[in-house]
Amino acid sequence: MEIIGKVYKEGKEKKAFRIWIGGMFSSNSICYQEGSISFGKNNSFNEVISVEVKHNELQLNATMGMMGFGKMSDIKTKEDAAAYLWERIINTLEY
Repeated sequence: MEIIGKVYKEGKEKKAFRIWIGGMFSSNSICYQEGSISFGKNNSFNEVISVEVKHNELQLNATMGMMGFGKMSDIKTKEDAAAYLWERIINTLEY
């Protein structure tokens, strides 16, 4: 699965991003890339969220971490992961 998005303001592209499942580290990881984006095989990324199940519990870990979101250990649920990626997308946009 792969999602590519672009954010525009006043007709100008402000941010391009790509989110996909699977990558260099694990077929279960969630990868995030921003900048110059294209579909297909690309090993560039700005973040990898590892996804594991241990003792019947979902464990998520942002491997790169981002200033301002809190500690990487704050990602405990799929909702936390979504909020973290959303923050990555919007953190550099000027309003």
